[in-house]
Amino acid sequence: MHEQGLLAKAAARLLGGEPVRAIRVSIGPRADRDVVEMSWPNLVAGTPLAEAEVTFADVRDPMVCLECAAEYEGSTLASCPACGGNGLPVGLAPDVDVEVVER
Repeated sequence: MHEQGLLAKAAARLLGGEPVRAIRVSIGPRADRDVVEMSWPNLVAGTPLAEAEVTFADVRDPMVCLECAAEYEGSTLASCPACGGNGLPVGLAPDVDVEVVER
């Protein structure tokens, strides 16, 4: 369950600063969303992050269409939304990331 370690590392970056009101946890296609969501309350218990409103969001890999060169987020099995062609991943979405939405 590498998700727990990644989540802990990402959340630790937010501790020690100004109070945080809202947080967005991004979950990439190679991470298990259920593990991330279940791990969050235990991970932040007793920290200032426990009071923050948390939103979980799925993120996808950045892609480029091999036919029309459109850039989009998706997977190797997803067709290009612009032309229906095949895409190629040009990067990887982070498995787990935590960002401040509101302080």
